[in-house]
Amino acid sequence: MILMKKLLALLLLTASTTAAPKSGQLYQTVQADLNGDGKPEKIGLVAYGHSPEGFYGRLKVWDSGGKLLWQAPTVQSSDAPFAFGNWEYGSSTIEWVSPSELISAKPQSDVRPTTFKRFRWTGSAYQPAGNGYLLQDGTGAFAWTQPFEWDGVKPLTWVVSLVKNREGNVMSVQGGDRYLGGTADLQPTPQGFKVSRWLKRLSSH
Repeated sequence: MILMKKLLALLLLTASTTAAPKSGQLYQTVQADLNGDGKPEKIGLVAYGHSPEGFYGRLKVWDSGGKLLWQAPTVQSSDAPFAFGNWEYGSSTIEWVSPSELISAKPQSDVRPTTFKRFRWTGSAYQPAGNGYLLQDGTGAFAWTQPFEWDGVKPLTWVVSLVKNREGNVMSVQGGDRYLGGTADLQPTPQGFKVSRWLKRLSSH
């Protein structure tokens, strides 16, 4: 329970203290070779829609020369598929990108399996490809699983977030009030991600 409270406090602190970028400011960028020409395209989020609760980020893609190739529609709800941004109840950023897929997460302010949003690059645009959890399966890997109602007690291990260098923050509920946290180096598979090595094995500290 102590670990759960610490993680919840960290989620709320991150969402509430991140300095808001100005409207029109590019505040996050990643790179991926989307067309296979050996020159990486730039994928980024541009701030808009500021309010007392936070702001939105518009997903955009530029070619290697800086020309805008595509941009997502603007939205007015954090539940919309293309809703990126930072709000007092959570944030949604670009967490992982490959030549064909981009992964983000829905904002949340409590400790439960993270609902990741998946997008496919069609060659000219990103298209929503559904939501899912990354839950540990019987092999120790993390497989894409349809979201479901969880009672908070049943043993479960999931990827909380995907961070730089393909690292993943992992949380495990072993039953009751036993919460464990760790960090793993993750490699993509057709089913989800596999653990290539544990950088910090699951523990209560």
